[in-house]
Amino acid sequence: MKFKAVIFDMDGTIIDSEPMWQQAEIAAFGSVGLKLTVEDCKKTIGVRIDQVVQFWYDQFPWQGVSLDEMRDQILAQMVRTIGEQGEAKAGVYEALDLLKGEGIPLALASASFMLTINATLERLKLVDTFRVVHSAQFEERGKPDPAVFLTTARKLGIAPADCLVFEDSLNGIRAAKAAGMACCAVREEATPFEEALELADFGLESFLHLPQAEWLR
Repeated sequence: MKFKAVIFDMDGTIIDSEPMWQQAEIAAFGSVGLKLTVEDCKKTIGVRIDQVVQFWYDQFPWQGVSLDEMRDQILAQMVRTIGEQGEAKAGVYEALDLLKGEGIPLALASASFMLTINATLERLKLVDTFRVVHSAQFEERGKPDPAVFLTTARKLGIAPADCLVFEDSLNGIRAAKAAGMACCAVREEATPFEEALELADFGLESFLHLPQAEWLR
């Protein structure tokens, strides 16, 4: 395999969490009178949650609940829902086993805060899977800024050009390419897959197809 490390996004890539985010956001913003739809929520897929809150506040300022309180309300709901309902995307475990069998260092680079990252890793029993786990929570800007991927590569000790990223969202793919990394778009229902394929280097219908992917080798 020509890549020296593989970096996974989390939401929508290894866990089917986009519907959970949509439900949590619709409920939380609805509590202050902002009636979002699922289509509205799709506008901020892959964006860090504090930036999502700021995005909607800038358009529809509300009263009585601070931006930090809104963020924390959504995060708390996500932790509960992941703990109760979180499921790995099809083929994730097989893909991880395949790559570990190749001796490839694995990392996780997510726009999510560590609260939801930890909840996901525990729910999916992946706590010891990744050599590096990094959150855009600790960067000045989240995706599509490349910082979360660049820091992950630095922690791995591997050049960005030698890393392959698996991503589902358009913002995540843009971040990976801005970091100078190869990127494989993984189909996610909430993301226009044809547009994702145009931005990425490769594509997968699901991780179940990874063993047959010619480009992997």
